[in-house]
Formats: sequence, structure tokens, C-alpha cells
Amino acid sequence: MIYENFIYIHIPKTAGSSIRSSLNNNYKFLYNASEENFFKMGYQNLNINFENYNFHLKEFKDHLPYQLIKEKKLSNNKYKFTFIRNPFSRMISLYYECMGNKFHLEGLGVEKNISFKNFVYLVTEKSYWFTIPMIDYIGNQNIDDIDFIGKFENLEIDILKLKKKIRIKIKHHNYNNHVKSKFKFTDYRPFYSDAKIIDKVHSYYERDFNQFNYTYKDFIKFETNKIKIITIFKKYLRRKLINLI
Repeated sequence: MIYENFIYIHIPKTAGSSIRSSLNNNYKFLYNASEENFFKMGYQNLNINFENYNFHLKEFKDHLPYQLIKEKKLSNNKYKFTFIRNPFSRMISLYYECMGNKFHLEGLGVEKNISFKNFVYLVTEKSYWFTIPMIDYIGNQNIDDIDFIGKFENLEIDILKLKKKIRIKIKHHNYNNHVKSKFKFTDYRPFYSDAKIIDKVHSYYERDFNQFNYTYKDFIKFETNKIKIITIFKKYLRRKLINLI
């Protein structure tokens, strides 16, 4: 996502809906990954593959990889930031999103009610733009270009840090596609009762784990704390606080 004075790299399922909603309300939006905007950016052939994957540029929707911005020299003098997430929890969020979205079901070529296990096997063996590793939305070669990388696990604190760095207006809301109440959170730990699934996710997102220093133990710790009443209440109060600043 390119705005007048900054670039937000919206990696799917890293709390981007909340962030983008605020940015679009407060700042002039220039480009996303729509076909129309690709042409405006100077990409005339949208049937070329993205990096080494076997899907095309035209398959992207809204989520614009940084390398495609950089190639057209649209990143000069702009503040660049993104948010990341533990791949173990991100995979589950990807599952919920894809199973509830006809667009992704058609893109993946699956029925709505496949199991999480089958979903993991599918997306780790079939290249799909929405589920690729986070590092590919940034580019290994571009890590040093990014001014701020926040973490989903520290979302409220990192949004506050970002607001202090560039005086940006972001109102954070708790968007959760499969849990209606802002005071309830699904415990993701049971999704990984099968060691083969743990290995599959770790293998596919290995570059994310290495680059961003995530582990399975981090996932378990976060999920254990996430569902505690005191944690939920603290996060709620933090959201209220940062939205006032």
C-alpha cells in the first residue's frame, strides 16, 4: 500500500485490516495491488510470475509486495513499515480467512469445509499469493530498507511506538473474523496436536522463523496467555489508550 508520505506493507493476516482502515480514512491512498494500479505503476504484463513462484502478478489483491514497489522506484524518501506474526498462528488465521472467503476458495480450488490439516498440506504444496511466507512480501534483500517492523504479538505497544516515530494516525480495533466478541479469543493450541503438521508449517515458513526469530514455543506461550482474562482486559485498555493518542 503506497500513500503520499509512507508505505505500509500489508502482509496478509497480520492485523492489517485494522491498520489499513485507519490509514485509508486519514491519508491519501495512491497504489495497491489491483490490476488498475499495477498498470499505473508501470507494470504492463501482469501475466509474469512473481519472483520464483508459479502464480502471476495479476493474482494479487490489495496486498502489494515491497519488491514490486521498489522496482518501479516508488519507495524513495518514504517511511516504510510492516507488521509480522508467528507463522503458527498466522497459518490458522489464513485458514479461517480462506475458508470463509469465496474468492480464496476458488483461488485454492477447494471446498469450504476442508480440515485444517488438509489446508496446511494444500498451501504448503501449492503456491498461492495469499499464503506465501511473510519474508516474500518484503524480500530478503530489502529487510534493511524497512524502517519499522512491528509484531502482531505486541500489536498495541508497537502501534504506539509507530505513532510516536512518525506521528501517524492509527485507530486500532480488534478484528476477528471467526469470533464476534472483542472479549473472546480462540485458543489455537489444539490445531497443532499432530506433530506432522507442526513440522509441515515449520518447514514451509522456515525463512520466516529464521528471519523474525519466531519459534513454536513462542506460539504456545502467546496462546496460553492470550485467553487469560487479565491479558484480554489489558489489551482492551491498551487499545483504548493508543486510540486517544
